[in-house]
Amino acid sequence: MAVYPGYIRNANIGSYAPVVDLHTPDATAKYTIGQKYTDNLGRTFRYAHFAQDVTQAKLVSPEQNDADVEGWLEQTAAITTITGGTSAAKDTNTVAIGNKFIRLTLATVFDSVVKDQYTGCMLGIAAGTGVGYAYTIKSNSAVSSSMVRFELNEGLKVALAASAGTDIMISPSPVSNLVVTAPTADTSVVGVTLANMDVSVAAYGWICTRGPVLCLCEANTTVILGGPITQSQDDAGAWMIAAAGHTSVADLDEAPVGYAIHVGTDQEYGFIMFTGGLD
Repeated sequence: MAVYPGYIRNANIGSYAPVVDLHTPDATAKYTIGQKYTDNLGRTFRYAHFAQDVTQAKLVSPEQNDADVEGWLEQTAAITTITGGTSAAKDTNTVAIGNKFIRLTLATVFDSVVKDQYTGCMLGIAAGTGVGYAYTIKSNSAVSSSMVRFELNEGLKVALAASAGTDIMISPSPVSNLVVTAPTADTSVVGVTLANMDVSVAAYGWICTRGPVLCLCEANTTVILGGPITQSQDDAGAWMIAAAGHTSVADLDEAPVGYAIHVGTDQEYGFIMFTGGLD
């Protein structure tokens, strides 16, 4: 098979940079959320969805809220009712092996869910019937009478209980509902933005997830070339040298993001080698 610009194979876009505009946001998704692209320098990028306006060259993290299952760092929740079916047009009173569509009813928690809010997330069975299995979410409906319908990318491997006998946990996609990384927040840092983003106009675009990239600097102390860096303690979306205020790397409270390859100036932008959790 011939390879041409834009050819996609094994979730990697071929290294023909002209067909991938890394710096222009999209009003509608052009690629699958999480799509990976590697350029000729070996830098890697992921296609992401943003929940907040951002500017270029800032650290970003998934939006998190550990209060309930509707947030993005979900807690286990006993679902009031679970029903399902094998197609979008069919619902049954049981969620059998092979079903890709399930309906979860949970009062209050689901009351403001919008269509495809959970696309790319993981739905896991935390306790009860079907425990130990996790499934990726392809799409979800908007809430209706506290009920949300989920379509999974694969069928259930174990039938679920049709009542509160199954506990559900929903884990965020690392590249969906991104926001600028807050100072000192207990969060994961997944990448660096590449464009200005007004999410009311365009909420999809690329982030750099590994390699040299320009990013806002908080020069909290003298930047040491090659020194480890973390998210900033003071400035949203910025990086700082890890040694400041700490006696050892083990004392760090902020998320590590890579190491410095440029002597950054406070409130200016410097190059870092980003080595976050995604490749």
